[in-house]
Amino acid sequence: MVYSLHSGATQAELIAGTLRKFNITAQSLGYYIGDNATSNDTCLEELSKVLEAESGAEYPHKRRRVRCIGHIINLALQAFLLARSKEALRAALEATADEPGSTMLEEFSQQLHELDPAEIAAHSDTTTHQEQRQEERQEQPTRKPTHARGKRAATTHQQASNVDERFAGWQGIPALAKLHALAVYIRSSALHNDQWYDAVGKQLGIDNITRWSSWHRVITAALKKKPQIIQFTAEHDNDLEGNTLSSRDWEMLERTLEFLQPFYEATLEAEGAMASISQSLELLDLRLGHCEKWKALYSQPSNRDDRIIHSIDMCWFILDKYYTMTEDIPVYAAALLLDPSKRKSYIEECWPEEWHEGAFAAARSLWKEE
Repeated sequence: MVYSLHSGATQAELIAGTLRKFNITAQSLGYYIGDNATSNDTCLEELSKVLEAESGAEYPHKRRRVRCIGHIINLALQAFLLARSKEALRAALEATADEPGSTMLEEFSQQLHELDPAEIAAHSDTTTHQEQRQEERQEQPTRKPTHARGKRAATTHQQASNVDERFAGWQGIPALAKLHALAVYIRSSALHNDQWYDAVGKQLGIDNITRWSSWHRVITAALKKKPQIIQFTAEHDNDLEGNTLSSRDWEMLERTLEFLQPFYEATLEAEGAMASISQSLELLDLRLGHCEKWKALYSQPSNRDDRIIHSIDMCWFILDKYYTMTEDIPVYAAALLLDPSKRKSYIEECWPEEWHEGAFAAARSLWKEE
């Protein structure tokens, strides 16, 4: 257990000690899987220096950095529920970059919830090298429309660049705001809680800004008891002060749950016994395509909803940010090519032709050099 600061240098020192104990050198050291905290990048950079000093062999740390897919999904859904803008996401990611694991998720959520407009505006002109690559990639042909991925929405993340107070995460989506108010009302007194349980027969729970899955649970619980909740809110309409869910709100809750469900399933899949690195890009492909499908749905005149489109844009931005980073790590493409269920056909069917040679070249370089 680490009792000191979880800095990259501290982690590197501890890992190096363990490697020495088992006589593991740079030549035999494989891949490092961790969350998206920059302390993990620092750890690998420091570790590579130690290994090179001790054995003279270089450890290609940038090519060996694998990111936790579950952590990426968590960040993306926090963005869906809380982010006001791309600038807010940049600011929150920068502010929490050095936080480890679950602490980063909690701090990321708090930052998105609490950042003031001045802090957000400070990041309005900040474009990282990785984001430039994202934008360049948008100019390339879209992926082929297959079961794995729909066509890339060419300007999805760019359209959500301006700070707009109308877009305040779930608080800007009436159905979610009303459901939150209902949960708060139930918990505000023992009497309210007893009245609720007598009428509905099941606790609703409450959302938690640091856990997107709490929204999944609350919405699921509400939809399972929809008739009882409609009756309860009708009887307590005055007390709820305009927070009674309308038929349109119920429809939005159903659609929101339908949007969240694939991410919930992806989290379970990534945590399962059959999880593998070849699964990571496929999961991201499917969730990016899911975002694009739902954005198209809410962009139609009959379904137009700028608030939900904005939330989807925020989710898409995070997913694509980390998707783009995989281009520097050849093992992702190699894993797809070596997976019997995917192979070369997955890349040819799901990715634009302009991406094929880069993926194949990355896998070849891995084979030749490592």
